[in-house]
Amino acid sequence: MKTISLILILFVFILSGCTKDALPVMDKDVLGNNENELTNSTMKDVMAKDVNDFVTIPIHAELYGKRDLSLPPTICTPEIYEIIQAGGGWIGGFASLVGKVDEAKSRYLRTSCEFNPETYIVTSYNSGKITAINGDYYNFNAVGYVDVLTMTFTGEVTITGGTGRFDEAGGTVQMVDGMVDESGNTNWTGIGYMTLKKGKRN
Repeated sequence: MKTISLILILFVFILSGCTKDALPVMDKDVLGNNENELTNSTMKDVMAKDVNDFVTIPIHAELYGKRDLSLPPTICTPEIYEIIQAGGGWIGGFASLVGKVDEAKSRYLRTSCEFNPETYIVTSYNSGKITAINGDYYNFNAVGYVDVLTMTFTGEVTITGGTGRFDEAGGTVQMVDGMVDESGNTNWTGIGYMTLKKGKRN
């Protein structure tokens, strides 16, 4: 069977999803007469604190990916179809709250991929980070869906915290209008939202 060589660069981006932080453990001082139940007023105070400590911001990104040929490629399952993707690469472009992305410090790694011979879709699983020029970065996990016939893709990025302004950040970004060129490099638009701890937006 002819080898289908597919190298996808996954994505980043970007940004953000509302992660739900667990409520803090309460001690006896904040419990009512029944230690197994929080009073209505206490619960409202806790929920208000959770909500008021964070702000949700819309995200728009225009990103590209460059494959890193020094990394071993990822062979998609089932291996009989010989679908191969890049093991990782760099991410560049522009994004809300990040500005210009520091390509040299923004990377993704492909952890695995799967090929569906009925739909000709390759599903790839990736992780990495997006870094701003000032060094602040956020981590992400991403799932991408590449159409082998058209070399287009979509996907979803989940933000999982970071450093600096992105400390405790969360969010979800949809990857749309993704394209894979003849060299296996990619470009896409990211649309979504990011949740940041107040006081860390600048």
